[in-house]
Amino acid sequence: MHIIGIIVGVIVFIVVWWSRLKMLNEVATKAADVVDTAVKAPRRWRFRRQISENPADTMDDPRNAAVTLLYLLAASDGILTENEEKLIRQQAFEKKLCEEKDWDDYSVYGRWAVGRMSGDQKNAKKLIKTIARLAPDAGDNLRDMVSALGAGTCDEDLRAEVLSQIGRSFKIQS
Repeated sequence: MHIIGIIVGVIVFIVVWWSRLKMLNEVATKAADVVDTAVKAPRRWRFRRQISENPADTMDDPRNAAVTLLYLLAASDGILTENEEKLIRQQAFEKKLCEEKDWDDYSVYGRWAVGRMSGDQKNAKKLIKTIARLAPDAGDNLRDMVSALGAGTCDEDLRAEVLSQIGRSFKIQS
């Protein structure tokens, strides 16, 4: 009888500690969610502020501006194709514009920003000026990325104007 009591006691002990560990795991998960929400709050607030304005006026990250410029060029001839998307992604990684884990954020923001913009040339100039202000040494990389969007992927007149504007803004000799 004493053995049965000991076995039942050990089983109860294990069940109690298992349930306590399970509760601690739930608390830790909820705490991690709260911390994650708190960390992302400033970004969410900035995004909400930018929703009401032209994205080209509120860019504060040269990488976002560069990706948005590439999407603006690619979408200038109509719908953005999968090949154009792959080309932009390839250029971003080749020029070390962003890491692969951050690509989705830049890509989504770039497509969203292009959808909110009107007037390709005006916004392209704003984006180039933003990049020149925030990253003055990025001219050669930007010119190479824009040049990589070859014939058939964008409006050639806009592409030529953007390359010219890059040369003027970054004082690059052709």
